[in-house]
Amino acid sequence: MKNSRHTIAVVGGGMTGSSWAALFAMRGDIVRIVEARPEVAATLKPRIMEMLKQSLGVSNVFGVDRNIEVYSGLEGTLDGVYAIQEAVSEQAELKQQIFAEIEKHAPPNALILSSSSAIPASVAGEQMEDPSRLIIGHPFHPPHILPLVEVVAGPQTDYELVEKTLAFYRAYGRVPVQLYREVPGFVANRLLGAVVLEAADLINRGIVNAGDLDTIITNSLGLRWAAIGPVLAGVLSGMPGGIEQLLKQIIQPLTDNMGKEPLPDEVIEKICRQAAIYYPKEEWNDLARRRDQQQGMILKIQKRTTLSTLE
Repeated sequence: MKNSRHTIAVVGGGMTGSSWAALFAMRGDIVRIVEARPEVAATLKPRIMEMLKQSLGVSNVFGVDRNIEVYSGLEGTLDGVYAIQEAVSEQAELKQQIFAEIEKHAPPNALILSSSSAIPASVAGEQMEDPSRLIIGHPFHPPHILPLVEVVAGPQTDYELVEKTLAFYRAYGRVPVQLYREVPGFVANRLLGAVVLEAADLINRGIVNAGDLDTIITNSLGLRWAAIGPVLAGVLSGMPGGIEQLLKQIIQPLTDNMGKEPLPDEVIEKICRQAAIYYPKEEWNDLARRRDQQQGMILKIQKRTTLSTLE
């Protein structure tokens, strides 16, 4: 995707659709939002402008609203668009109907993308004549701020279309990550689910209250994971044996108490092999230094924000 101006359609004017529209419009592209609810459509432009001002600290958004057009239906609206980003409610039947309708009106080379949080493309595209055109572009909300986009294609989709989708999101400064197989919830929400389910159990058992649980996360794992992921965190765990020692000495003994099956030796070996490829041992010192620098910067920003709030 070159830097020339494009026309992008966003189907659905809720919070996710508005956030996508803000991202596309800020780049200078024409954004056509399809929203059938009149009461929602009437508030879209001012809501998107306020979203940009508040969340990004952008005071000069003059003229951005001229890039945004609002329509009530798909017919004629999708003419000439480069991409269609769906952002309707997370209901399989609704998405199936929407994508069948989008396919009828979309240009033959337009990207057809879904913001689905858990429904795979093979399910959402069941009513399409050519479901291979549909690709999941799942953002972490709000997409105009958080850079991750999980890109997941169905088994029939050509890799060239996946590459075009990855390039599309990169052009907006996003960080698209291709998943190699479909799985409900994709990766980010499955990781979120694992943490939330364990948090709910700990709260329910009276081990910690909701407020203190958040304090634990934001002052440890949340801070760490803002700089590095859990695999690199395991590599840099401070143990001489890195992630292998962490898995065997810390994680494995917890599995029974947490109602999980122990990790088989071959799974631990697989994780360690991949960790060694992405994080060679000779780079550990440099990786740890960069981790500490980033975490220190985050802590300083948090402290400044807290102080400014109290003033």
